[in-house]
Amino acid sequence: MAGEGLDWEAEVWETLLHELRHHLESMAGRDDLAREDLRRLDAFRRRGAFGEG
Repeated sequence: MAGEGLDWEAEVWETLLHELRHHLESMAGRDDLAREDLRRLDAFRRRGAFGEG
């Protein structure tokens, strides 16, 4: 079954905290996490969706 062994509760908390940080940084006029997200997305694109490259 897809997702077997995945800790869904931990994933939900990680996502909620990530999005809360985006919100708080936005309110504070900061974009540190957004920049970090863009760096990670760029790295993901460079290596390919499945790690090739």
